[in-house]
Amino acid sequence: MNAPSKLLLGLALAGGFPLAAQCGPGGSHGSHGGYATPEPPPRAKARATNTRCPVMNVPVAPGKHPETQVEGRFYLLCCEACAPELADHPEKYLDAEGRPLNERGGARRERPADPPPSSEHRH
Repeated sequence: MNAPSKLLLGLALAGGFPLAAQCGPGGSHGSHGGYATPEPPPRAKARATNTRCPVMNVPVAPGKHPETQVEGRFYLLCCEACAPELADHPEKYLDAEGRPLNERGGARRERPADPPPSSEHRH
């Protein structure tokens, strides 16, 4: 071992400088854009909890069916076409607390009949 190497080893062993510098907390390189392993993104949490489409009353499942937001709450739907119907007429499909009427605990109200075509609509 040559003289400079002995000097550096002696300083390191005597506590004059650390043998390996740590970059950031826990030795990660994230603080200076080095080679830190990125943390995986958090898994998306299922926001909707209903098991049946509030509009068509057919089974739905997270990841298989579209999700929509109505009045701050999320609902799974059987298809995208149900989204505007639910958004435009939530009182037909949701109780006062926002629970689908066709889910357990919600009293299912019968959907009102569609109005007659405009040519037959009279007051």
